[in-house]
Amino acid sequence: MIEPMVPLEPSFAVAMTAIEDTADLSASVKRHWVCSMRQIAKWLDRPVEVTPARWTAIRLPAGQLHHARLE
Repeated sequence: MIEPMVPLEPSFAVAMTAIEDTADLSASVKRHWVCSMRQIAKWLDRPVEVTPARWTAIRLPAGQLHHARLE
């Protein structure tokens, strides 16, 4: 039986949960950051559960995005 892939580092999903659970941010900032992370994962065509929450892991694919194609 094949085991499901488990990320070795925190994913966008983990970061989004941490953002939602913190008391240090306002509700509007939480909504904005979580929405932004969800959109980035969508544009990269990756599920939030496996998208690494580390800029250097997504920097190159994010740099290849073009604003005209992000609708």
